Amino acid sequence: MSRNKAFDLLKIFFTIVIVVHHTGYFAGILNRGYIAVEFFFITSGYFLYQTYKKDKSLSTVEFFKKRAERLYPEYWFAFVLIFFALTALHALPYQNWYSPILEFLMLHSIGLPGAKAMNNPTWYLSVLITGSPIIFYMLRKLSRKMFCIIALIVIVITYLYLVTHSANIEQWDTVGYVFFIPFWRGLADMLIGTLLAQVPEPSNRVYPQILECCSLAGVLLFLMLPGNYDYLTVILIILLVWSLRSGESVLRRIGNVSIIDRFGKYQYSVYVNHASVLWVFQTYMSSRGINAWILTFVVLLTVFVVAVADKTIIDKIKPKIAML
Repeated sequence: MSRNKAFDLLKIFFTIVIVVHHTGYFAGILNRGYIAVEFFFITSGYFLYQTYKKDKSLSTVEFFKKRAERLYPEYWFAFVLIFFALTALHALPYQNWYSPILEFLMLHSIGLPGAKAMNNPTWYLSVLITGSPIIFYMLRKLSRKMFCIIALIVIVITYLYLVTHSANIEQWDTVGYVFFIPFWRGLADMLIGTLLAQVPEPSNRVYPQILECCSLAGVLLFLMLPGNYDYLTVILIILLVWSLRSGESVLRRIGNVSIIDRFGKYQYSVYVNHASVLWVFQTYMSSRGINAWILTFVVLLTVFVVAVADKTIIDKIKPKIAML
């Protein structure tokens, strides 16, 4: 099966949305940029199921090893970079000696006591690296019916809690000193992705191209509109991901443009490195009255340069490490 480049295209777009949201330069215009992480969680679950379906002999340990080999090297580069940046700015957030160890291991956002993070946007990766092996293990050990039942229970309970406690999906509570809500939010979203991967792709009867365009337009609209639209945006993201499965997907054809491949390979590096760049810019540049559009362009360009350096260095180091 050929790679669906629509997902690559949207990963690039939503990464840019997150970076721009975190700059804070467009508050009041980009009101819901944080919800882009839902797309990443859902698609992570979707591709997790594809990995399981492709090779059911793959053990959970082997799955985790492959995911760790993919995620950790560039993440560690970003960890070192932001550590030195915040040390220079006297802004390290740690209060316990073990906090940097937890963040270095990507265990800073799963509810462990005393955890603190320098690179706050990587809370998503912390949930991903711990939650995805749990889901993969469930897929291997449970019947399809039992997996779907448990998945639906986790999704319903998690979103009932979120909806009944706030109109904002970004909730950082710990329930009963054990259940860290961001972890369960990410886990629920990944489970949504695994279920989407198991349902049939949209047929022509639902006009998948219209569904795709309308759901994408709705997501773009609600990313900008003020008001309580978080959960409606999540529903539209789910419909968007489902529509991308169609062979008639418009975004799939756009994603086949060669430039998407060129930018797409740096998408992860951009995500993990943008916080360190923003710390420096917000410390030294935000108070100088520079136009927000110009400042955002410079930030994106700088982040991309750092991301290219990150990936280039890691790609050169990896083969040498593998030979040891």
